[in-house]
Amino acid sequence: KKYDTKADWFDNPAVVNYKIRSRVVPTKDNQVPLHYFDGPTMASYAFPSKQSEVVYCRREPTPQGCMEHRGFDQTRANLPISMLEVKPSSLGENAGRGVFAKEDIPAHSYVGLERLVHTVYVEPSTYDIINSWYKYNHSTFDAEHYSYSLEMYVDAYGHAFSDRGRIHIYSDASIHTFINHGCKSSNNVGHNLTVHESTENAGNDIPAEILKVKTRPYAYNPSTDRKPHFYSSGVPLIDIAQGEELFDNYLGMTGLTTGYWEIEFAGLKAQCDGTDLGYVKYYETTKE
Repeated sequence: KKYDTKADWFDNPAVVNYKIRSRVVPTKDNQVPLHYFDGPTMASYAFPSKQSEVVYCRREPTPQGCMEHRGFDQTRANLPISMLEVKPSSLGENAGRGVFAKEDIPAHSYVGLERLVHTVYVEPSTYDIINSWYKYNHSTFDAEHYSYSLEMYVDAYGHAFSDRGRIHIYSDASIHTFINHGCKSSNNVGHNLTVHESTENAGNDIPAEILKVKTRPYAYNPSTDRKPHFYSSGVPLIDIAQGEELFDNYLGMTGLTTGYWEIEFAGLKAQCDGTDLGYVKYYETTKE
């Protein structure tokens, strides 16, 4: 099957129920002929149990995805979100807001994890609707009934992944969402990548390092399927001194749909070169 069919496997219960209603031939009394399967049942299969993860990870050799980040690491310091603050970015006025350390933060600790786990999640089907609505209004110029706010929020603050077949978005529902991009791999939190906007060209093939982060080519891995994506913003890669700004590598947040990578890459390169504004700054400037 096509890779994008994985998105159907992870559909939310309401969408699954809708698909059942629209596709299954009803009975004479107009009822769904399925007695033991519905959306919530499907969700129980899509999200593996802890027991299945434990059994899977006992295999030899140890499968990919079982070596790290399996649940909350009690050996790490769990620091409160009060150690962070939002103020104008050190990158300059064109960069907008940034997140700074109010105290020294040790590497590999958790920072504000209790807030970070509550994300705004945009499913593949929802993201498809947002894009369709955006394209429709751009073709009809229906400015009266269209606001860029939702699209801008999703693209500017979202972490895009393609491991569920199509693009889906996680957005931090905390001040972590204001963490800026660190040009030339100068990031001190989040995705630990050697790839940055100066090592690649937008027209090149997507680097293998990015593909490893953004996709899951294997059919079954309950350990990896149970891992949320949204912890990365709350884990410093190095020691961060008081007053320093936090930076992530946004190349680890881009989706892999055809054309999407090229657009995001070119945008980050232009921002780092100082020839373009960031998404949020551009939106706020044009809105004024």
